[in-house]
Amino acid sequence: MEGECVKYCGTVVPKEGFRTFIYGANGAQKLVESWMAYEDHIASGVWFSTREEVPAQDALDEVKPKKKG
Repeated sequence: MEGECVKYCGTVVPKEGFRTFIYGANGAQKLVESWMAYEDHIASGVWFSTREEVPAQDALDEVKPKKKG
């Protein structure tokens, strides 16, 4: 492979032309069209590389602060 490569989900892939779907809570799915965008979204902790990595909704509810009132 020519050019810079990155490791994505256990596979070495070219950084140039990188595109993949990422997954969020409640079944959200988003297409990212660069390695930089992928890294930014994954670093946020809201998006994940695979559906299997998405925390269960119960775990997400425990993290959210309860509203007072």
